[in-house]
Amino acid sequence: MNEWGPFRHRGVLVGGALLALFIAAALLAPWLAPFDPRQVPTGLAAASLLPPAPPHALGTDALGRDLLSRVLYGGRVSLMVGVGVELVAALIGALIGLVAGY
Repeated sequence: MNEWGPFRHRGVLVGGALLALFIAAALLAPWLAPFDPRQVPTGLAAASLLPPAPPHALGTDALGRDLLSRVLYGGRVSLMVGVGVELVAALIGALIGLVAGY
């Protein structure tokens, strides 16, 4: 069998590239996010619910916060939760395996 077998399938390459892109965007969020995702602009009542425009690539929410920044930082939280759950599951599985093997 060829060692490059799984990479010949276009779906694997596209899925892997998208996954790598999402992980890179989440890890680089502090440098990619144009605004602070938690900062609510003060004194700008017109800044809420703006459509996508050059300063706000995905627009703003009802409180005037930038949606692109919030999506990037939300990806970081989701990535940390996913990795944490995987570590806990591996630890529990290893403990059960040790007890079963004893």
